[in-house]
Amino acid sequence: MNQTVWAPHYGARSKIANIHENPDNAMKLIQQAANCFNGVEMGWLASSQRRYRALVVGIAATARFDESALSSALDDLKSTIQLGGHDAGDDKMQEYLELALTLCKQKDVAKVQRLVNRIAGLLDALPIWHERGSTAVANQLGATLMRHAPAQREWLYSKLSVLREEKVLHRLILEVYQSLGAEYAQVLHGAFENGKDVVVRCVAGGVHELRMFQVKCGNIGAAEWPGVKDQLERMFEAPRTPHASEHSGPVVGVLVLSGHVKPSIFEAVEGWRASRRANLGWRCEVMHMNELVNWILNSGCFEVAQRCLAEHVDATTRRRGVKS
Repeated sequence: MNQTVWAPHYGARSKIANIHENPDNAMKLIQQAANCFNGVEMGWLASSQRRYRALVVGIAATARFDESALSSALDDLKSTIQLGGHDAGDDKMQEYLELALTLCKQKDVAKVQRLVNRIAGLLDALPIWHERGSTAVANQLGATLMRHAPAQREWLYSKLSVLREEKVLHRLILEVYQSLGAEYAQVLHGAFENGKDVVVRCVAGGVHELRMFQVKCGNIGAAEWPGVKDQLERMFEAPRTPHASEHSGPVVGVLVLSGHVKPSIFEAVEGWRASRRANLGWRCEVMHMNELVNWILNSGCFEVAQRCLAEHVDATTRRRGVKS
């Protein structure tokens, strides 16, 4: 019985203690600590173990936006307090779990940032850390929450789905890459673009790449594909700009869509990409709306994209107001 009850508890504590030595793996260790309690019945645990389990499982669930697991952790903590009495640290633990649960349900992007800041600030007060463990968890958890908050994803989808001006996407791509420290980034859209709306030189996976972007709003189908294909062909065939011509590493063409490739032409698009790669060595990617949203969030650049898209929405609203 002691082994069944205490082994998971001390296994979890060992993972938490290891965060001090491995701060870069803080959230991974938190998840491993939570996994130690899988299959452990709460009824067998002492009140101190129940509190510890609820908190560790709750922190791990926060990073996954797992509303069900957070609700269970909060209920476990409340039942422990009810059965065993109030203990030091209970208020902060309950406040943390309630805030994390609120974050999962939050749809207002402006409130997400404030909630994330409050959650990160509370971590230091939770009674489970060894030395500077809370700092590593706060940094990684905060970054994870800001990248993957459902409210941010929904906001991006809502704005991209109605976008009709390609210049907004030009600016978005430019500013995201600039914020990521691109060596070179320029909007070339115009009469002499030769299929290149934006050109970026950056480091990807330790390799210097030249990325050439062709941007389209909405979906593309049979009517649009011939023109898009012609621009992609010219993207690779036409001479590069002076800055780009100095590049000697991999070259990637990217078709960015605020919509999707329609099913009716999917095979044609993929066939063209495969034939150009096999016959000419061209590497061309398609970044549709879902991948565009993932790229923005995984890059930690939601605020950059939000500014670009929000300013466009405000400007469009003002123009409509003038016309009316």
